[in-house]
Amino acid sequence: MNTVLITIPVTPIYVEDLKIGGFTVYFKEFPDIVSQGETQEEALENIKNTVFDVFKYKNTQPEDLL
Repeated sequence: MNTVLITIPVTPIYVEDLKIGGFTVYFKEFPDIVSQGETQEEALENIKNTVFDVFKYKNTQPEDLL
């Protein structure tokens, strides 16, 4: 299997938790994929990994399960 890397412009949306700290982040273009981090930078790195994992998972599943 070949790996194809593409670039998709995305808009990160950060929600700060004022009670316990940290940030929740999602991309406007992929609102169902959510991640968190102690800082905005950590949250962004975490969601990049999460998006990669979601696409990797979907790419390995039989069509009838998607």
